[in-house]
Amino acid sequence: MFRQSRILRRDHVRDQTKNRLSIYEYIYRHAPGGIIVMTPEDGRWRMINPAFCRMLGYPESELLKLSYIDVTYPEDREVTNHHEALAYLLNSPDGVMQTEKRYVRKDGSIISAELHTSLIRDEDTGMPIYLVTHFIETTARKADDQKLLEARDLYDLITKNAQDLISLSSPDGTILYISPSTEETLGYAADEVIGRNRLEFYHPEDAKVMRETSLFSDSDVFTRRLRHKDGHYLWFETSFKVMRSPAGEVTRVLAIGRNVTARIKNEQTLARAQQIALIGSWEWDLLSNKLYFSAEIRRIFGYTIQPVEEDYASFIAAIHPEDAREVGHVIGRTLEGEPTTQTRYRIVLPDNTVKTIHSQWEVTYGDHGQPVQVIGMVQDITAHVAMEEQIKNSERNYRLISDHSRDMISRHAVNDEVTFLYASPACLPLLGYMPQELVGTSGYTHVHPDDRYAVQEFLAASQSDNAPNSTIIFRFMKKDGSHIWFESTIRYTRDEEGRVQDIIAVSRDITERRQSELRLQESEQRFKSLFEYNPSSVFSLDLDGHFRSSNVNMELMTGYSRQQLTGMHFRQLVDEAHLPRALQHFEEVKKGKPQSYEIRITNKDGLHFEASITNVPIIVDDHIVGVYGIAIDITERKRYLEQVEKLSYERELIFNSVSEGIVGIDTNGTVMFFNPAASSLLGLEAQDWHNKQILYSLQHTHADGTHYAPGESPLVKAVRNGTALESSDAIFWRKDGSSFFAEYEVTPLADRGQRKGAVIVFRDKTGEKEIIRAKEYAEQADRSKSEFLAVMSHELRTPLNGIIGMTDLLADTPLSEEQHEFVHIIRDSNDALLRLLNEILDFSKMEAGKMELAAGPFSIRQTIEGVVELFTARAIEKDLTLSCSIGTGIPELLTGDEMKLRQILVNLVGNALKFTEEGSVSVDVSLKALSGSHTCLLAFSVSDTGIGIPEDKQARLFQSFTQLHPSLNRKYGGTGLGLAICKKLIELMDGHISAESEDGIGSTFTFILPFTIA
Repeated sequence: MFRQSRILRRDHVRDQTKNRLSIYEYIYRHAPGGIIVMTPEDGRWRMINPAFCRMLGYPESELLKLSYIDVTYPEDREVTNHHEALAYLLNSPDGVMQTEKRYVRKDGSIISAELHTSLIRDEDTGMPIYLVTHFIETTARKADDQKLLEARDLYDLITKNAQDLISLSSPDGTILYISPSTEETLGYAADEVIGRNRLEFYHPEDAKVMRETSLFSDSDVFTRRLRHKDGHYLWFETSFKVMRSPAGEVTRVLAIGRNVTARIKNEQTLARAQQIALIGSWEWDLLSNKLYFSAEIRRIFGYTIQPVEEDYASFIAAIHPEDAREVGHVIGRTLEGEPTTQTRYRIVLPDNTVKTIHSQWEVTYGDHGQPVQVIGMVQDITAHVAMEEQIKNSERNYRLISDHSRDMISRHAVNDEVTFLYASPACLPLLGYMPQELVGTSGYTHVHPDDRYAVQEFLAASQSDNAPNSTIIFRFMKKDGSHIWFESTIRYTRDEEGRVQDIIAVSRDITERRQSELRLQESEQRFKSLFEYNPSSVFSLDLDGHFRSSNVNMELMTGYSRQQLTGMHFRQLVDEAHLPRALQHFEEVKKGKPQSYEIRITNKDGLHFEASITNVPIIVDDHIVGVYGIAIDITERKRYLEQVEKLSYERELIFNSVSEGIVGIDTNGTVMFFNPAASSLLGLEAQDWHNKQILYSLQHTHADGTHYAPGESPLVKAVRNGTALESSDAIFWRKDGSSFFAEYEVTPLADRGQRKGAVIVFRDKTGEKEIIRAKEYAEQADRSKSEFLAVMSHELRTPLNGIIGMTDLLADTPLSEEQHEFVHIIRDSNDALLRLLNEILDFSKMEAGKMELAAGPFSIRQTIEGVVELFTARAIEKDLTLSCSIGTGIPELLTGDEMKLRQILVNLVGNALKFTEEGSVSVDVSLKALSGSHTCLLAFSVSDTGIGIPEDKQARLFQSFTQLHPSLNRKYGGTGLGLAICKKLIELMDGHISAESEDGIGSTFTFILPFTIA
């Protein structure tokens, strides 16, 4: 019925559309003036009415082959073309252009015409669709316009027989003349209108607009409502001819109005009908290959297509990929002449919504049988298709359920016997009956006698109007005399008036379930016994952590009754300090991982005790539904462990009493523990053990006094690699710089298979007097050497300063070029000798322990940039790139010894430039660590692309008076003290230095220093 109604409405809309088109065509064909329709892009004629053909004396078919240029009088061809007309109309406020031109008829005669050109726009986008021009031949009027006005008989003849409403009014709107047609169209006699203002006859809304804008227009065509004498309103489309005096003042206004009420109503009705019926229209102009879409079709397509499309690409793009190709084939076959004019396809909207569309079209053919136009409609039938599919699915599902369901579906009469009217095929495997054997028999006769009364009572209670679908469990007798358990869902069906029709029953065999329930009851009793009488505290939790059950021992442990525990969250029993760990374990067991852990419990009385908790997940049908727990009081065990700790304390007393030094170091080089003997042997205070450099300073020289490479001593390697080591001939160094022969042993520390660090046990072997005396002689000799070097460097500096001064004075006197070269050599030699003395002096000071730090505030940026600027000239001279980089986050002002830092940087940068022939040298500083607002750790790196250092010689880098190769000394010079001084200065400033180098590639020297934030 619904589909038939929709078809009737669709036919009604189609008839209305055809009527409307018939009216439009009639008006167009029988209009007295010429009308042409042109495309705005190329000015091509699309439509020409008979009046225009008569005006030019051409048949329509011949005229369509010509352009408007062909029939325009040559002198008027450049007056206005279609491009200028389109530009004028697009910018004109009234949308009408009025011109006059002359045209050449087919017989060669010339006629004059007044042209009224307007623009038809798309209702949705406002884009121009057509140019429409009304031609009014003015040949005779131009010859004698005044005589025409005076010829009242001819004028009356025109106005009385014209279908349009013609009026003449003053500029203020006072009607001076009205054509006799006013009585037929509006019901007024002419004398009832003449002398009144035209605003009196317009709809109030339109009259208000006219007052605010204008009563008339030279170019606009107004569509407004005029009041009929009986009170209703009619739509009129009115154009104007404004008459002016020689001075240009408006004297009269001629208005020509046409009743377009039927057209407006048809358009409104058609638009509403299309919207209700989900129908949209479209037109395909095959000559211009343009497609025009109505507002409704654009709405159906989710506005993915424009009112006017240059081709059908956007239309095809909206079609479902699986249907697009077939739609294209159907349209193609239609254009080739096949009768197919409709199809069904799907479209996909931007939001991925899929709609089903039914489309119909009709092809218009030209004079030569070629297709020139396709007009069609589309209808959104998504809901209809969905309903059809739903009905099909419902029928299919019902049949599948009925025929293949394991449950027995039956229909019964509402009588005293509940007679079988239908039984599904499932009755055969369930009961042993064929469906036809049950139909017509009493339902009660198949119910177990002990359950029959209960079933009768249940059916009686289920018959009320508001009773929901009900379920009953009973025994049903099988054909062989045995019985099965049925769980039946009963529903009464009713007609439209609410009268009971029959009973629908869906019955399921639950015999196995009933037996399982009995077994489950037995299993539950066993579990309950295990749960209740377990010597430990047993409980269960839901997945949110609330107690669901608990045994007697749980009550005794917590002090809460079962009722109080049920629903309580376990967090209420856990000590606040242990709660995060308990929650973490609970989350893990919820993931299916059993957990075992110890926490502190607080009972109802506020007493604390230690408990060992075991949690396992409760799994039902492969899903975790809760958590079982077992709690054991381990307070006494904890006390026992405290006794063990006491024994550990006593062991510590022994640890502190031994004469051997014992030091525990973790994998990061941090001291974990030490005994007093270790502090005594190394001369360290308690706070000194916090320095991570202790491990590196214990053993940093060989027995012969040569230095190990940083981090390469056997002791450091053993701790770092986690290996055991014993040595009896090592040299250990104290804090004050003295050394002693030591015997030591390194033992790795491990906890449950994980390496934690190492224990170093050492003792002093320098008890022998000869060794002590020899060591003292060596130290005295070393001090004497340092003092001698310090004194000699001072003594040598005095005459050297005199040589430098006299050299500078000599350079300022007139000298020959050769003499200047000699002076330059003397100055370079003096500078080299002065650097040597300075290095020896610094080295002797540090050897003698007399080098002191002078801390003060300074800018790290200025220091770095100052060093780079100092060497810029030398870098330019060697054609090298010298750059610096200062990392973010470094405080602007620091406190430290800037001069020592500058000396280190100057030495390292000078070395980098000296050993680099091409490439670059870079100085970088970055923030290594920041401790609050007081101290920071900076990392300095000096990198070059120079000659590099062979790996086998890198261990000698920081040794005093050491050159890596004699040839380097001859080529580059130097004393071999630079890096040794840098290392001692850096260590004096509580830092350390390291080097990375690759032979022939370059080197990077990195040192780390602490500073105080100023």
